[in-house]
Amino acid sequence: MRMKKINRKAGRPKRFRRKAGLPSGLLAKEKKIATLNKKAKEQHRSVTVLRRLVGGTIMAAVVMYLVPELRQDIFSTIKWLNDEWRR
Repeated sequence: MRMKKINRKAGRPKRFRRKAGLPSGLLAKEKKIATLNKKAKEQHRSVTVLRRLVGGTIMAAVVMYLVPELRQDIFSTIKWLNDEWRR
């Protein structure tokens, strides 16, 4: 009795079925490119967050430089918090 051939593509998601005609080397290359793009997006996100933090710090420093009363108030609050923390 001859066994029926199993269709392996039937259970695969569409994104794999579309590329099934490509040679395996091209599939690997596409996968590598997708991985690199994902890493680039993650790196861009961290650089953006870092840039925002640095920008905020610079803006706070400029405001503290331009408004001495505010600077004294901030430093006195920090000193008070430090004293409270030690108690």
